[in-house]
Amino acid sequence: MNKKDKIKGAFISQIPVQWIEKLPSNSIGHTYRIALYIWYLKGIKKTSKDLVITLKDINSFLSVPAWSFPKALEELEKCGMIHTTRQRGKSPLVTILCDDCYEEYPTLK
Repeated sequence: MNKKDKIKGAFISQIPVQWIEKLPSNSIGHTYRIALYIWYLKGIKKTSKDLVITLKDINSFLSVPAWSFPKALEELEKCGMIHTTRQRGKSPLVTILCDDCYEEYPTLK
C-alpha cells in the first residue's frame, strides 16, 4: 500500500461498549442501523450531544424504511440510550445519553 493511498468511505466514530450493551438482543435491524447512524453523526458533529436526525440523511448512509424510523427512536429511548424531543413539522432532536462517555478536556493555561 502506498502512502498516497487513502481509505475511502464513511466511518463511524468510537461507540462506547456500555452504550452497545444496552441495545436489546431482540431488536429489529433498523434500530441498530439508526443507533449506528447516531454515532456516525456524532463523529461528524464532534462538539454536540444534541443531534437533529432526518430520515433522508439516514437513508443516505444506511437504508431504513419510513415506518421503522419513529419505532426505532422510541425503542432506543426506552432503553435509556437517547432522549428525543419531537415538534410537529420538524425532525426529531436526539440527545445521546451515556454515563461516563464524555470526558472534560483540560483547558490550557
